[in-house]
Amino acid sequence: MAPKARAAALKSLELDNTLAEAHTSLATVRFNYDWDWNAAASGFSTGRGIDPSYATAYQRNSLYLMSMGRTSESVAEMNRAHDLDPLSISMNFSLGWRLYMAREYDQAIEQLQNTIDMDPSFVLPHLVLGQAYEQKKAFDRRL
Repeated sequence: MAPKARAAALKSLELDNTLAEAHTSLATVRFNYDWDWNAAASGFSTGRGIDPSYATAYQRNSLYLMSMGRTSESVAEMNRAHDLDPLSISMNFSLGWRLYMAREYDQAIEQLQNTIDMDPSFVLPHLVLGQAYEQKKAFDRRL
């Protein structure tokens, strides 16, 4: 799918270079598939600069930052994304996941439980919630 995603993002930018979504999508391809960290960082920055209210640009940049070991910056970016789109199941889960990755297990548990309350059928927060309890050695917790 990466070649199709890249082609679509490049075509979008060819048509309109001011689309935050296209810059963010191309940055995501560069991060996830090309491993071109500098291009990814630049693309995420451009997306956020074009549309500071586009939550997905902050969300994806947050994952990039976490991958680069910049934990506190990652959590701050994810908090910004969540603040911009607090009703998004994706933003809520991603915040819980970043908190888990930052080893903020109590906060992660609270956020993941909030996400599950939003949609009990969404599997990913259940998985990460279990991992957070495991890290806290809370093996008696029932999910």
